[in-house]
Amino acid sequence: MKQYTTTEQTAKLIELGFEKPKSVSHCKMDLDMQIIPYRDYSIGELIEMLPKTIIVGCTMTKRLIFSLAFYGWEIGYLGMGMDEPIVFQRAEFIDALFDMVLRLKEEGVI
Repeated sequence: MKQYTTTEQTAKLIELGFEKPKSVSHCKMDLDMQIIPYRDYSIGELIEMLPKTIIVGCTMTKRLIFSLAFYGWEIGYLGMGMDEPIVFQRAEFIDALFDMVLRLKEEGVI
């Protein structure tokens, strides 16, 4: 299971104004034998970006996370009376979290 965003995902979130990641995902050595840490968002950092509840229209809804046996992971905000629940299904948990963070940022929720 992937535990960190890709370089492209990290760049997108920084571009959208999120604080730079704190987690070191991997290190590389440069030609001068200096160790260079690469920072990407961890699963925990993305979960912290997502509110536990959101209000859509007149409905308050809670964040739900499911592990799907055959597909992977599902994260969503579901609520009674919501016109359209916000749900993402991805094979990798971090990719579902990333998609949800992007969606909520685009809609001005976070």
